[in-house]
Amino acid sequence: MDNKMMKLEKICEDNNVRLTTRRRAVLELFLKHEDHLRAEDIHNLLKHTGIGYATVYRTLEILERIGIIQEVMIDQVKYYELRMFSEKCLHVHFKCETCKEVFDCQDVKLGLDIIDLRDYTEKTYGVKVHDLAIVMVGQCEKCQL
Repeated sequence: MDNKMMKLEKICEDNNVRLTTRRRAVLELFLKHEDHLRAEDIHNLLKHTGIGYATVYRTLEILERIGIIQEVMIDQVKYYELRMFSEKCLHVHFKCETCKEVFDCQDVKLGLDIIDLRDYTEKTYGVKVHDLAIVMVGQCEKCQL
């Protein structure tokens, strides 16, 4: 984690972002958790540090602006995930309507289908796709039981 943190520190420095103790705590949280986090989750996990909601929201805004994290909007709720060091460049998000869990669906076939969708869209509409977000909503396997 130290090497990854050093790279994140360099990105912050290159973008003139001062890495305060609380911003560092948010970064460390993203490095530890691979799941999708809401601002409320981050606040709850770090409230022992004295971090406030305003600091969490400002930090998320800054980290997104400099490309370290990305926002994923699901059912009008903002989730955040680490964009840096991610090995899941093309994936689909799934949200369970019952338990509210959000997770990534990723495999080779799904990735190839997403590339085909992107290519078809670019060719058909004469556009250039820079980002693609797909969210499926339904019931997860454990909630179907």
